[in-house]
Amino acid sequence: MTKEARVTFLALLSVGLYTLSCFISYLKVIFPYPLFGPILWIVTLSTFIIQLKQKTLKEYKFGAIFFLLYIHLKLFSNPFVLSFFLHNNEMEAYFENPYLNLSKLLAYIVLSLSLLCWFASKTKRKFVWVLTVLILALIIQLIDDSYAHLWFCPLIVIPFYLVKPENPWKNVILIHSIFDLITLFYMPR
Repeated sequence: MTKEARVTFLALLSVGLYTLSCFISYLKVIFPYPLFGPILWIVTLSTFIIQLKQKTLKEYKFGAIFFLLYIHLKLFSNPFVLSFFLHNNEMEAYFENPYLNLSKLLAYIVLSLSLLCWFASKTKRKFVWVLTVLILALIIQLIDDSYAHLWFCPLIVIPFYLVKPENPWKNVILIHSIFDLITLFYMPR
């Protein structure tokens, strides 16, 4: 098991143990939704540092930097993280701000750029995969549903595993997809 896979496994294990302890205490399945952002940030930063120390970051450099930027943008819109910096009244005003939606859109554009960098390097049919990622990103970002963005990573992880099985960032994309699917499944409708 690689170091990146261990970090991802520890993150999933911690979320699973939290959920199990809540189930034992309250007999209900409760996932730590607000903690998904900080956990994903820790996993991404750890993977970035591991690759920097192993000197394997050069091959995935632009995709890794874009993904790190995406995680930071996503972290700034997390209510749990913002609760440390803003009061309740300020948080309500912040979430009604149209710039928050713009930052979320910018975050998914940056995520698309990171995936394009990873797909476009060393694949046989670069144009087909780049076009697939772009079309999928545009369709999901243009859907009017407020939870449509949660389908992006779960849908993109399938071709990512088919095309780039040796990419060390596949575990980070996988944990992101799992967290998005959990959030999508348990979000109130």
